[in-house]
Amino acid sequence: KLLSDFSSLDEAASILDFGLSTKTSLITWHAQSQQSRDEMAVDVGNIWHERGWIEHKRGLHQSATDLYTKGLDELRQLGASDSIAGCKLLRARARALVRDEPDEFFSDYCPPATDLEKALRELQAALEILEGHGLQDTEEGAKTYNNLGLVHSLRSDFAVSAKMFEAAGRIRKKTGTLKMPMNARRLYNFGSMRLKQGRIAREELQEKAVSAKDVSQTATEDSQFFTQAAELLQKAVDILEKYEFKDDLVALCEKKLA
Repeated sequence: KLLSDFSSLDEAASILDFGLSTKTSLITWHAQSQQSRDEMAVDVGNIWHERGWIEHKRGLHQSATDLYTKGLDELRQLGASDSIAGCKLLRARARALVRDEPDEFFSDYCPPATDLEKALRELQAALEILEGHGLQDTEEGAKTYNNLGLVHSLRSDFAVSAKMFEAAGRIRKKTGTLKMPMNARRLYNFGSMRLKQGRIAREELQEKAVSAKDVSQTATEDSQFFTQAAELLQKAVDILEKYEFKDDLVALCEKKLA
């Protein structure tokens, strides 16, 4: 079951904990059956992934990281580190390291540079797994590019960040999901990155003694970043409201649009 099928995180956690407690039997059953290594990896990986994601949503990021690591260790023992399940666990662990906000100005937590570098390596490894399976242009690829964009935003690598968000957008255009709720987080991340980019450009302008001509030019660039940020954030709100999603993301977008 997906987490959305449960009425609460606690209910989902109890079911997944039961799954973890019986996981050894599951692996033994798979070993005695005709199931493939990748099919076994999906079952094992999904349990660890969903259980870790519950901790992430609860704000228990270290606990989530520990669960993802245990899952990756088990996949390694199964010889399935390069499976799609491995890709998902790497991506989730990277997300737990950096959390959910692309602009640290709006967060009480700023990931240290070492965690940003580690997250970047893990996301690149996840993308390599997808490429090895020829699945980089699927929803898994879109999610990975989106998270890469988030990390690069936190690193203030704005050009690279934009390329990552745009790559995720191209995939979702191809799969017909640009206007689906799953794309709202990408729009929020992309808009937040542009907002951060505009704010930093404006701060740099104020710190430098430049000519009136340079001021005018930079102010125009700032305005373009802020305009694009507003457009992206509003698109995210429109999608979520269309599907009547009661999501904290709406409030976050509206806060930045204010």
